[in-house]
Amino acid sequence: MFFDQGFKIIDGTIQKINLCYFLFLKNENKYPEPEKNIRIAKSEKLLVEYFQTLKSITVDWVDCPSAIKIPEGWIVYYDQYTREKIGAVLLRDLNSWKDFCDQISL
Repeated sequence: MFFDQGFKIIDGTIQKINLCYFLFLKNENKYPEPEKNIRIAKSEKLLVEYFQTLKSITVDWVDCPSAIKIPEGWIVYYDQYTREKIGAVLLRDLNSWKDFCDQISL
C-alpha cells in the first residue's frame, strides 16, 4: 500500500507532472457522510509516500478520473454517474482548479 489517508479509494490514475507524481483518485468512503469525489495525492516517487494535496477537486457522487495534458495545463475528466453526464476540471497550477464542465460537449 502506498497511499492510506484513512478512507477507501478506487479508480486511481497517476500522472507525472514536472518532477512529481500525482495520483488522481476517488474517495469511496461512505462514513460519516458519503463524498464520492475526486481528490489528489502527490509523491516524489512513483510507488511510495503519496500525500493528499487537496480535499476535493470535484462535486460529490463522481468517479473514474482521467487526466490529460493540454497547452493550458491539465484537464481531469470524470463520470458524474448520478447526473448521467461527464464532468471536467482544469488545472493551471498545482493548487488552483476550475470547473470546466460548461466548456465540454460529449
